[in-house]
Amino acid sequence: MQRIATGARPDLKEKAREAGFTFHHMHGEPYWDEETVYAFDLSEVEDMIEDPATELHGLCREAVDHVLRSEDLMDRLAIPPGARAMIAASWEAGEPELYGRFDLAHDGEGPAKLLEYNADTPTALYESAAFQWQWLEDMVGAGRLPQGTDQFNGLHEALVARLAEIFARDTTCISPVFPMTPRITPPPNTWPGPRARRGLGRISCRSPRSA
Repeated sequence: MQRIATGARPDLKEKAREAGFTFHHMHGEPYWDEETVYAFDLSEVEDMIEDPATELHGLCREAVDHVLRSEDLMDRLAIPPGARAMIAASWEAGEPELYGRFDLAHDGEGPAKLLEYNADTPTALYESAAFQWQWLEDMVGAGRLPQGTDQFNGLHEALVARLAEIFARDTTCISPVFPMTPRITPPPNTWPGPRARRGLGRISCRSPRSA
């Protein structure tokens, strides 16, 4: 693992505005920081990050099953009593998950360690699935990263595949974050883009605020 200073794109603010990424700065500080990158070889990604993350996800699911069988553990985790029957019923019915986000600690010397697991929350989803790919393409196109540079990032494709599993074709999806307007044309690798719509059939995404 290497930490490499590449510097931000000179037109970062304009690219963020065009993409609707309005929160790249928050509270007077940068939220999206592209001044440096981390470089890994494939074995590091597979052995130290991907495999541990897969195992951690399985262990978290085992923990959910264990907790839901114990009133004491649900008390300790402050799960509201009024919600417990609904949560247990959802778990027993095998209702679908969409995605989850791990916060991991990794020193480059051993398997990544779990700090926090955020399941089905939108934080970092757009940046990782869309804006990060645009950054890579821009950096390679400008010669600031070598040709052939890649990301271990299949989030967009995984979301398309998972949504296709969860929803029937021609389902209308409601997007609470990114209203589709004539002024904004998403780049090819963003959601909801042409690849996503083709993969799921006719998907209509609307903003509740404009509905």
